[in-house]
Amino acid sequence: MSKTHLDTLSDKADSVKRDLREVTNGAVEQAEEFATDANRTARHLADEASRMGHQAKDRFAQVYDRGAERAEKVYRGARGYARHNPAMTAAITFASGVGLGLLLAPRRGNQTSKAMRQGMFPVAAIALAHAVLEMFHESRS
Repeated sequence: MSKTHLDTLSDKADSVKRDLREVTNGAVEQAEEFATDANRTARHLADEASRMGHQAKDRFAQVYDRGAERAEKVYRGARGYARHNPAMTAAITFASGVGLGLLLAPRRGNQTSKAMRQGMFPVAAIALAHAVLEMFHESRS
């Protein structure tokens, strides 16, 4: 091969090296830009998720507080009614206990009375009896 032919091949090889460096550098720059954008987007999404989590927590606390206030108001009203109307309260409590007992007792022919003696009915009846006694004791106080 002649020197000029070698020079030409060398020049082409240098040109290919330069082109490869430019392509590689361009790819690296694009990858860095992509990584920067992805990082920025991930931070933005994390911040947004955190903000939404705090908003949900605050909203839940507000709803819970409102529900607790309403429950407290209803409870105080029921207690006041029970103090002023103990006989009616006893009748309502008794009827509720009987109704719950009948609803919770299984209905299988003649076994209903056995189930009522052994099942939830005695527990509910005792709890309601204690509630009535407590109402009467508090109304006398």
